[in-house]
Amino acid sequence: MPANVSPCRSCGARIRWARSATTNALMPLDADPTPDGNVTLDADGRATVHGGGLFDTMAMPEGPRYKSHFATCTDGAAHRKKS
Repeated sequence: MPANVSPCRSCGARIRWARSATTNALMPLDADPTPDGNVTLDADGRATVHGGGLFDTMAMPEGPRYKSHFATCTDGAAHRKKS
C-alpha cells in the first residue's frame, strides 16, 4: 500500500490520509475516488471539503473526488473526536 494508505482499524477498508487545507488536521478518506465525493486533493495532497449536505457537483474543481471515511465506515462515530 502507498505510504498514505492504510486499513481502517474498525472496518478494514483502505483509507487514504490527507491533511486538511484549512486546519492541517489529518483526515481519513476512502482510498478510491468516487463520482459523488465532496473532497478534493490539491497538488500537495491537501484536502478541501466542498459544500455540506446537498451541494452542486458542477461547481466542484476538476479531478478525483473522495469521500470522508467517517461517512462510509460502519464504526465511524467511534473514531471522531469528542467536542
